[in-house]
Amino acid sequence: MAITDLKISTRPFGYPWGVPSVSCRQENIGPRVGLACIQAMMLYKRSHMSQAARPLPLSPETAEALAALGREVRDARLARKLRHVDLAKRAGISVATLKRLEKGDPTLALGRFLEVLTALSPSLLENVVRAVRSDATGDALRRKAMGERSRREDF
Repeated sequence: MAITDLKISTRPFGYPWGVPSVSCRQENIGPRVGLACIQAMMLYKRSHMSQAARPLPLSPETAEALAALGREVRDARLARKLRHVDLAKRAGISVATLKRLEKGDPTLALGRFLEVLTALSPSLLENVVRAVRSDATGDALRRKAMGERSRREDF
């Protein structure tokens, strides 16, 4: 059973560049007709998926940190006696997105996470910013670089 027609086109989906669409036809009608087409379409989509759309592998430390952040968000929500629906509405996201965040999904946008923190308590967001700002290693490296520049300027 050979595939006679593999058609790849772009259909508009709210974006100027469209969304790729793959369709195919086979000669013989039988129980395997759909399987060969599905395999051909999946192979095409897998080989043509942009690198940005593919999730990158995470280090174990990052995966554990995401899971821990998700658990902490869930615990903070439960401590405030908020339902998924209520917190999602406050944060301006869907319930499905909130549940993915609580599970530590690495594909979520950072902005969604920060919106949830703000919806829980603006002080949580301030604490995150403060933690990133108080990077001891980065401060030491900046001081060292500034010291080297000032010594060079003396000559």
